[in-house]
Amino acid sequence: MSRVRGTILGVIVAVGVSLAQPASAATVGIFVNDGNGASAAAGAATVAANLGLTPVILPGLTAADLGGVNVLWLFNGDNVGYGAEINAHIGDLANFVAAGGVLSFDDRTVAEGLNGAASASDVLPGGSGISLTRLLGADINVEATAPALITNGPGGVVNDTTLDNGNFSDHGYAAIGSLPAGAVPVLNNGVAGNLVDFYYAYGAGTVYYSTIPLDFYLAGAPPANFANIYAPNELAFQASLSAVPEPATLLLLGAGLVGVARSRRKSA
Repeated sequence: MSRVRGTILGVIVAVGVSLAQPASAATVGIFVNDGNGASAAAGAATVAANLGLTPVILPGLTAADLGGVNVLWLFNGDNVGYGAEINAHIGDLANFVAAGGVLSFDDRTVAEGLNGAASASDVLPGGSGISLTRLLGADINVEATAPALITNGPGGVVNDTTLDNGNFSDHGYAAIGSLPAGAVPVLNNGVAGNLVDFYYAYGAGTVYYSTIPLDFYLAGAPPANFANIYAPNELAFQASLSAVPEPATLLLLGAGLVGVARSRRKSA
């Protein structure tokens, strides 16, 4: 009985320690391939810090680099391919998500790149069947299934005009019918079902994919709505999907363990 009581007490103490750590303690790993590099990474880190998250600019995408990261904010700033670091660690990205991580992938290449370079369907975990088209556009609309944190989050409101008239607003789209089962449409290119943003579950984690060239805007390019409204909303939503326990959940867990302890005491 004393061993059981000690074990339960230890778990309850651990829960109490976790309760002292807010859900916003999620660690955001940031990696920018090509494009605006350091300036985009710095912009992303500022967005994360302003949300109360912990930004870490990653040197690479190895399993060791991804250790301790809850959300991987990955920017492909290359218009014609994915670069050696991404291509060499597709398996590590898949393992990261399958284990419960959130991959947020903002991508310029989208479909097959120059000289037969990979497309996003080759890179995304569980994305091999996704049909992608590279098409530069300047009109982004909100799908009916878009999460509230993205359409009305900490950065402000995203509606059918907020992300229009960028240079460019998006670099292509995914056909809604080709997405993995259970995928959720978020934004389109002005045509319902031509998705600029969507997300889906993979293993214990989540993949969030966007064809918005966000590295360009986080480096300071106008219009500011991309960096000031969309980026905070996007990241806040993705952090909400991460494995950091919510305080309410932990309270319920703690209460449940106390109930178990009482039950065992009565039966002993």
